[in-house]
Amino acid sequence: MAKKKPAKKKKPVRRSTAPKKKTSDRYLRLILRFLVVVLILVFIAYVASYVFLRSSSTVPPVKKELRADDTSNADMSSESRTPINNQFVVSVLDGTWVSTENGALFTIDRGGYTLEVPSVENTDPLKGNILVTDSRIELVGASTSVCAGISGIYSFQLHDDEIMLALQADSCIRRSQLLEGKWFKL
Repeated sequence: MAKKKPAKKKKPVRRSTAPKKKTSDRYLRLILRFLVVVLILVFIAYVASYVFLRSSSTVPPVKKELRADDTSNADMSSESRTPINNQFVVSVLDGTWVSTENGALFTIDRGGYTLEVPSVENTDPLKGNILVTDSRIELVGASTSVCAGISGIYSFQLHDDEIMLALQADSCIRRSQLLEGKWFKL
């Protein structure tokens, strides 16, 4: 009888558990390049927005001076406003402003103003005429307002969409309590 040769033991095949270096390195380098490009684009966008905002934050001069007898301004007649010193001025402050201190709304629109505090109590808003110059505003209360005929003068500093009003002279206590302080444009 022929002797059977003992069966050779098969050596187990060792498979490497380490990832393939070439593909993983290539993948990591690709991700790193992508992140670097994204960071560079973010930086460029940040610098561009900074430069744009800085260049647009300068206070432009008063846009246009309108006379009371100017017929091209027919929409002003809806509230028969009496201009200060016979002038209506469209200014950089035109629009609605909100107080950061008391939530009051200060609306300036072509020579007129409205100052009101939103509340559940029915309080009449203060209305009147306004004249805006370089860094100063002059307010005169309307005849139907609490501050009827009373003049108030405030200085202002405009930064982007924020304004700081400082009392110069105003004998209308309610208006001076509401106006002085920091405001942002709505």
